[in-house]
Amino acid sequence: MKIALRAIEIANLLALQKTELVPGKIEQLHEIMASQPEDFTVDWPFTGTKDFISHHETLVPYRTWLLQLFEALEGANRQAILVALQQARTHFQP
Repeated sequence: MKIALRAIEIANLLALQKTELVPGKIEQLHEIMASQPEDFTVDWPFTGTKDFISHHETLVPYRTWLLQLFEALEGANRQAILVALQQARTHFQP
């Protein structure tokens, strides 16, 4: 749950236009994920979150990236999530 809430925090920061805080939060999310067991998965349904992101006007500039971030967290295991998080981290444009 901690990982899911941190990802939602990133979306909130973007909605509040506090983009300067996002890179540090992405790094923290990556570190927490890296400390999980290999078979770890995020047990949180992001369907509602992704739907909100898809329709919230303030998030339009970040919509594609945020959806990529949440899809990364739906990976099959820790390694898959870490690889996808690294891609999301690389593609973030404040």
